[in-house]
Amino acid sequence: MLWAQYALMFALFAPLLATAEWANPECERREPPPPWWRRGTDWAFAALQLALVPALAVGVNRWAPALVAHGPLHGVAASLPGTATAAGAFLVADFTAYWAHRGEHHFRAAWRWHSVHHSSVRLDWLAGRRFHPLDVVVQQVLPVGVVVALGVPLVALVPYFLVAGLVTLLAHCNVAVPGGWLARVVVTPGYHRSHHERGRAGSNFALVLPLSDILFGTASFERGPRRFGTAGPVPETGFVALLHWGFGGRPRAAQRASTSTPAQKDTALAT
Repeated sequence: MLWAQYALMFALFAPLLATAEWANPECERREPPPPWWRRGTDWAFAALQLALVPALAVGVNRWAPALVAHGPLHGVAASLPGTATAAGAFLVADFTAYWAHRGEHHFRAAWRWHSVHHSSVRLDWLAGRRFHPLDVVVQQVLPVGVVVALGVPLVALVPYFLVAGLVTLLAHCNVAVPGGWLARVVVTPGYHRSHHERGRAGSNFALVLPLSDILFGTASFERGPRRFGTAGPVPETGFVALLHWGFGGRPRAAQRASTSTPAQKDTALAT
C-alpha cells in the first residue's frame, strides 16, 4: 500500500511541476530539452526511488521502536508537548541531513555515489530524482536514525517527512519563486540549483532550512551562470553506467559528453 501511495503522489505532482517549469522558468534553457520519452536514464532513477524509499520506510518502522526505547532522551521526549517534540525532531533531522550531504561532497567514497545526483547537465524536476541507491539510503535513513537513537518516537518526524519530501521535490525544479527573502527561510529552487552549478565550491548543502548553511558558513544567495553537471569523469547518461560509477566503477570514454571539462580528482568538492 505504501508503494502505491508514494507512486500516486509522484504521479500527481509530476504534471504540475512540469507545467510550472514551462510557465515560469527559473532560468531559460540554452537548448530545447529532449522529449520526455527519450529521458530513459532519469525515468529509471525515478522508478528506482519510487521502489526504494517505501522499502526503507518499512524497514525503519520495524527497527525504530527498539532504538527509541533505549535512547537517552526517551523520557524527556515523552514528557514534552507533541509540537515541541516534533519541532526538536525536525531541527535535529535537518541538521543531520545537512552534515550527511556535506560529507558526501567531502569524502571520496561518498562523493562517488553522490556525484550521480550531480551528473545531469539539465536540472529540472525529473533530473532531480537522479539519486544513486546508496545516496537514497544515506539521505533517508541517517537523519531518522539519529533522531530515534536519541529516544524520540518516529511519529514526531511526520512533519519533517512531509515538509522535506515537498521541499526536495521542488528544490530541483526550474521554477522561479518570487521573494529573495524566502531563500533565507526555506530552501527554494533558486537556492538549491546554485548548489548544482558547475564550479560552485561547496555551498548550499541544506535540505530544508538554510539556517544550517548560515550557521556553518556555507550559505550563498548569489546566482551564478546556470551550467550544471560535474567537472569529473562521471557519466552524464546511462542508468547502468551511473549505477556502476556510484559503486566504484570506471566509465568508458564514450560515456562522457563532449561538453565536459577535463577530469578532476575525486577528492575535490563537487561542482
